[in-house]
Amino acid sequence: MDGPGAAVAALRANIERWDRGPLKVSIKPLPATNGGAVVPIVMRWSQPTPHQPVPEHYATITAAMRRQPDGKAWSAQYRLEHESYVYSDAEMARLCRKLVLRTVQAMARAAAAAAALDCIIVRKDLEWPLGALMAQACHASMAAVEENRHDEATTAYLHADNLLGMHKVVYEAKSETALQNAATKLRERGARFHAWVEQPEGIHTAIALKPYPRTVARVLCKGFRLLK
Repeated sequence: MDGPGAAVAALRANIERWDRGPLKVSIKPLPATNGGAVVPIVMRWSQPTPHQPVPEHYATITAAMRRQPDGKAWSAQYRLEHESYVYSDAEMARLCRKLVLRTVQAMARAAAAAAALDCIIVRKDLEWPLGALMAQACHASMAAVEENRHDEATTAYLHADNLLGMHKVVYEAKSETALQNAATKLRERGARFHAWVEQPEGIHTAIALKPYPRTVARVLCKGFRLLK
């Protein structure tokens, strides 16, 4: 096998395990140029539904990746061309593999994070200053994250690639009893969460779930009312 074919074969062997689920990878070799070759690798992440199909967007990038404005489509392209040096098949495969593996891993993390949701429940009946209530939600959320720091969805949610794309939903509990009832429902539904108790008063103030995929979070929090 010669030309870009060798690089394509090597890439397919290394990224095959990622070519499942929402992350799709396609490799198409282009004709060689002056003894070199161009191997574009187009990657996209999307999660269409029958009612809300996700449009596919593409952007050509050199040795980089980009998330589209809708946050659900990805594309990347690598150009291995030469000016005064001709890459051998082995060198092309090695360089291309290194770039692809780094980008696919980053894309997989970001795709998982983009699909994740951080849910918090705060007591609405507490006649505390707004800042104090916000602090309770922050305490609960950070505690839930720390307790699940090795969880895959949590690490993806907190990864540097996702810092500008975090999504949170804040629900309300009308009383301490309502908050405790919410905790009971979450346990019955198998959710992992932290119930924050403000000290030294011992007041139950908030609950925070670990980051979950959106579809799972919606089931776990079904019936809860948004805080307004």
